[in-house]
Amino acid sequence: MNDIVTAARTWVKTPYHHQARAKGVGVDCAGLVIGVARELGMVAPSFDIGGYARRPDGWSFLAWADQHMRRIDRAAMAPGDCV
Repeated sequence: MNDIVTAARTWVKTPYHHQARAKGVGVDCAGLVIGVARELGMVAPSFDIGGYARRPDGWSFLAWADQHMRRIDRAAMAPGDCV
């Protein structure tokens, strides 16, 4: 998981911008996860989600995460895991 943390850290100082996916230019929380996954070849370069509101509804991202990620127990969490 060190590669995930290392890749994510290269996005530090990228300003927040809703639904953006450009390192150094603008990114949001989903964009960070997607951008890092793309960089590491964990998803296809064309993989993305969109159409979500600026204000979270509490369920949209949970449904997305359940579709594309696997849940783990809190005790098994490690650096690089999404919370």
